[in-house]
Amino acid sequence: MTKELFLILLANGHDELVKTFKATPDNKLNWKPFENGRSILELFSEAANTCQMTQEFVASRALEMPSYEKYQELTAASAGWSREEALAAMETNYTALVKAFEPVTDVELSTPIPSAAPDDLSEAFGVWGMMPYRTFVSRFAQINYIQTLYGDTDSH
Repeated sequence: MTKELFLILLANGHDELVKTFKATPDNKLNWKPFENGRSILELFSEAANTCQMTQEFVASRALEMPSYEKYQELTAASAGWSREEALAAMETNYTALVKAFEPVTDVELSTPIPSAAPDDLSEAFGVWGMMPYRTFVSRFAQINYIQTLYGDTDSH
């Protein structure tokens, strides 16, 4: 995959997620379809956090590997964000992520990154770098599903 295509996918995922999030009424941001579920605000905040974690990975050229522990730390720090705080974090983290990719070459995107994990999660640099895109797409779908559950059937 070329860096150009990579950045186009990332931008499209970001833009669609932000648009869908902004369509959520204030009184539905924290609504959960199930007691132990996650709200639209939590799902969106997770995507902003994934941008930050991946930006650190890209900027360090894979020296700062994404981890579940780091993700939990970021999730705890974002608990209780308002809509405005979540949107600001998304834009800050997304912009930093795109900037971190500026010096990355197409060759680097396909370079394998060895993993120290016991299950050997070795993948190409670009596969790790696509974490935000996968998060954008999955959170977009989850948010749309929650919107449908509370009666919003519009396409955002």
